[in-house]
Amino acid sequence: CKFGEESWQGLLCLHNLKRLEVQMEVGVLIWQSILAMSSLAKLEVLEISFPNEPTGPRHRNVTKGSASIEFPLKLREQSLRKMGRVQVAIPKQACQNWRGLEVLNSVKTYVLKRPCLVTLLSNLRQLDLSPMSKPPGSLAQLASLTRLSLWKTQSVSGLSAATGMHTLSICQPTTDAEDLDALDGLSALDTLFLAFCRLAKIPCEVTRLTALTKLMVVGNALGSLPPGEYILRLTHLYLAENQFSEIPGALAGAVRLEVLNVQDNKALQIGGSDVEVSLGLESLRMADLGGEEKEWDRVSVRNLVRLALQKGEGLELEV
Repeated sequence: CKFGEESWQGLLCLHNLKRLEVQMEVGVLIWQSILAMSSLAKLEVLEISFPNEPTGPRHRNVTKGSASIEFPLKLREQSLRKMGRVQVAIPKQACQNWRGLEVLNSVKTYVLKRPCLVTLLSNLRQLDLSPMSKPPGSLAQLASLTRLSLWKTQSVSGLSAATGMHTLSICQPTTDAEDLDALDGLSALDTLFLAFCRLAKIPCEVTRLTALTKLMVVGNALGSLPPGEYILRLTHLYLAENQFSEIPGALAGAVRLEVLNVQDNKALQIGGSDVEVSLGLESLRMADLGGEEKEWDRVSVRNLVRLALQKGEGLELEV
C-alpha cells in the first residue's frame, strides 16, 4: 500500500483499533504521519515494515529528520522493520507508555536516539535488534526475555539472568569468554543460532545446554563437532558455510536428528563413512548437503546415489 499523511489521518476514526499492521510497498514513510497513532487509545500492536532494507548505509525508507512518537499506554508489541538509518528522538515521557511492552523489534531499523528504558521494560519477552541499534539498557536486567536476537550490538554477558529464554540468535563476534559464560545460565534454551561469530569450534557452554534441540552455527570456521550428550537431544542441526570436509562422525548417536544442513561447505565430499553415519540417523527426514555452486567428485556422486536409494522416500535429499 502507498501511505501518505492523508492515509494515516484516515485511521484516526478507528477508535477501537487494537492491531495495526502496515506493509509498505512504494514511497517512503513520513515519521510525522504516525504521530497521530497516540490518539488510538486501544491500540495494542503496531507493526510497520518495508519488503526490502535500504540499499546503502546512508539510505533510508523514511524521511530525514527527528520526531517524537508517544504510543498509547496499552501498546504490547512494537515492530518497525527495515526502515534504515533513522534519527527518532523518543522522549522519556513517552516511555511511560511502554510499561506493558512485551515485543520490541527494530531489525534493519537503526534507531540512533533512544533513552534508557530498561527500568520500565519489566514485561519484555521478545527483543530483536539490528546492527548499531543500542539495546534499551543492560541485558542483565531483562530477566523476562524468552526470545532475543542481537545483530552486532553489544556484549551478551548479562544474559544469564534470563533463565526462561528459549530462543537466542547472535550475529556478531563472540570470542569473549565472558560472553560465552552467560550461556550456562540459560537452562530453558532450546534454539540457538550463532552466525558469523568467528568460532573455530563448538563452545563447551553450548554442549552443556540440557534443553537444546535446535542448533544453528552458520558462517563460522567449524571443521568438526565434539561428542557429547547434547548430540542425542538435537532435532535440527545447521552447519552451513563452515569448513567441514565430511559428515561429522559425532552425529552417529544423533537418534532424534530430523534436519541436517551442511550446505556451502566447500571442502565437503561424501565418502563411504559419511553414508554409514547418515544411514544410522533413524529420524532423519531432510538433508541439505550441497549448495548453489557445489561440485561433487565421482566417489561422492556414487555415495549420494547409494544414500538416496537406501534411505528411500523417507529422506528429502538436497545436493
